Amino acid sequence: MSIRHSPLHQLGLIALALAATTLCLPAQAAGKAPPSAHALYLHQRALCATQRPAIERDDCLSEASTAYAATQPSLPGDDAASLLRNRLLRCEPLRGDEQRDCQARMRGEGTQSGSVASGGIYRELVTIVPGVAPPAPIAKPEPEPEPVKPQ
Repeated sequence: MSIRHSPLHQLGLIALALAATTLCLPAQAAGKAPPSAHALYLHQRALCATQRPAIERDDCLSEASTAYAATQPSLPGDDAASLLRNRLLRCEPLRGDEQRDCQARMRGEGTQSGSVASGGIYRELVTIVPGVAPPAPIAKPEPEPEPVKPQ
């Protein structure tokens, strides 16, 4: 499904881009930081309020909020270290070699397929365990020769 924007909407986006540029240029020329993301968002919302009809205004507001959200840091629990700790917690109920193999898979060793959207992530790690040499066959003792009877 494609979304077609009316010429009025496109004109509004161009005006929005020009306004954002206009706001940033004086601050950069004076050696100051550009306006905060929140101030720019409020300015974009004000511009969106002038959009007619309501569907274009809603699209404009949605784009403004999406642009603002992109400037915000991710959730504190979304950093790589937190995600790894979470994955490793899944291995805690296991013991011994199973736990070590689980931790290796959670650190990215082996192969991974699937996705959360498809129902799950399948992680596989093949560990080659050297075989144990078979024990040497036990030699059967040779029967003792029968004593020779003198005749």
